[in-house]
Amino acid sequence: MVKININIGPIAANGASSKPKIHLNSATILRYLIADDEKVNDMIVLGVEGKDFMTTDKEIYEAIGSLANYDQFKPIKLAKLFEMVDVYPYRDLTHQRKPVLTHEKVEAIRLEALKKTQKSGEQRNNG
Repeated sequence: MVKININIGPIAANGASSKPKIHLNSATILRYLIADDEKVNDMIVLGVEGKDFMTTDKEIYEAIGSLANYDQFKPIKLAKLFEMVDVYPYRDLTHQRKPVLTHEKVEAIRLEALKKTQKSGEQRNNG
């Protein structure tokens, strides 16, 4: 299952929208970009009533850095992501530098992002 955090943090206090924020992590972003997950796709494309999406530049960097050559990545989905999601600088929110994206982190992101898709495919192949 892809984790989606709802965050009503300091961003609203800085003059941005006061609506609750749905934080998209790197695995959710990667799932949106390459998987055929209707729920995640509809959520990002259509939005969620009464809530805004947010993420950080670090989460997008990690998602894009986790793409594999064989993924069915469509750049138009990335454009839609930027239309629908407020992107905040990781450094401004955490006062830390972005960590280096390691192979281990990429594997963990891909495992989380594609977990449900792989299980669905296995069930179809076994059923």
